[in-house]
Amino acid sequence: MMRKKLILLFMAITLVAGLGAVSGCRGVGKTAEVVAIDLVPQTANFAASVNLNRVLADADVQDIIGEIAASAGQPKTFDELLNLAKEETGVDFRDFSELLVFGEIGNADYIGAIAKGSFNQAALITSIKNATGEDLSATDYKGYQIYSSPSNKAAICFITSDTLIGGSTAIVKDAIDVKEGAPSLDEPIYDTYKAMGDAWVTIALGVPAEATAKLTKEVPLTHAFLRNMEAIGFSFNKAGDNLSFQLKVLFIDSASAGDAKGMFDLIKGMVAMTSKVPREVSEMLDRLNVVQSDAWLTLSLEATKAEIEAWAQGLAPALQLTLTFLQNVEAIGFSFNEVGDNLSFQLKVLFIDSASAEDAKGMFDLIKGMVAIATDVPHEVVEMLDRLNVVQSDAWLTLSLEATKAEIEAWARGLPPALQPGVEKIAPLREQVK
Repeated sequence: MMRKKLILLFMAITLVAGLGAVSGCRGVGKTAEVVAIDLVPQTANFAASVNLNRVLADADVQDIIGEIAASAGQPKTFDELLNLAKEETGVDFRDFSELLVFGEIGNADYIGAIAKGSFNQAALITSIKNATGEDLSATDYKGYQIYSSPSNKAAICFITSDTLIGGSTAIVKDAIDVKEGAPSLDEPIYDTYKAMGDAWVTIALGVPAEATAKLTKEVPLTHAFLRNMEAIGFSFNKAGDNLSFQLKVLFIDSASAGDAKGMFDLIKGMVAMTSKVPREVSEMLDRLNVVQSDAWLTLSLEATKAEIEAWAQGLAPALQLTLTFLQNVEAIGFSFNEVGDNLSFQLKVLFIDSASAEDAKGMFDLIKGMVAIATDVPHEVVEMLDRLNVVQSDAWLTLSLEATKAEIEAWARGLPPALQPGVEKIAPLREQVK
């Protein structure tokens, strides 16, 4: 229970900072510099750190954490919340300067923390014992003292005079093994974490192979670059009223990173041409920098608090924009003609106004553009979409397609397996039409 409280509070501070804005040891008293990320075991596939010196001293972050705590029936001030955390866990987070949480995605039992700061080891152990009511027994592991609860589900180890590791006894041992030369965090995740630089909040996680496999299975036309991601990183910084956000994605190759950049550029371009996008959203997208460098794609944004708030207010109607034109349809017409081997199809949609028709055309153009730059869409589908004409005239939107029977059949064969059942249903319908 103690371990869960500790980890949950660690994670809460890390996430809120982004939004608002570790045993007596071998050679007690050693002050050799230890970098937290260098202690993360290879089993972990994510790491998230927060600079507590900056976060806990920031009034905006204090206000947000206080508001969240108050809404949950907790103390209404930030100091009261920290005092409550100390009462329940025995840990005073004011003593820490840096906190890093690591773990294995999907495994709630494998979550640990590494904290750096200035603290009295004996006093901290006594405080934890008194707060939790659990005795912490000391055992030696490779020359380090590990203080563990009777269940071994909660343990701490002062690996240096200013660094402690927390988690289950197994997790603490894993981190000590890394300190002694065992494999650490996998290279793609480690490189991504380090690439984020010095920040208030830094997060890096690997993209599990099973996640991309599931994406491929459930979304057949998923762009290849989404399945070629190795790691993702995020960082947040704040200087006065200025906020900066950075998202980095590491792909398996530069081609995938290039495809991803093309997609972002296309989306930004299409949004810029859409009539009903709020001005705030257009401005923020215009400020979003998308840069590719080899296999890396970096998205960065800098803005003031006021600008971020205005953007957030304008986002709600923007999210509704995608399907708004569907609510403005007055009538739909369809026609089919066959002359020899040549087939022609036409779909006409009458909207209540020209703006809705224009938005609908923009959506079709966006879809065609996204499919066109996808690297793994069957060429038959790309060819047929290229032949699809989408024309807007006042409140009318017309989609027309002309092709031979052979082309239509080739297009149907090129559809992803997940869509094949729909093609099979077309055959009996065609007989009924005849």
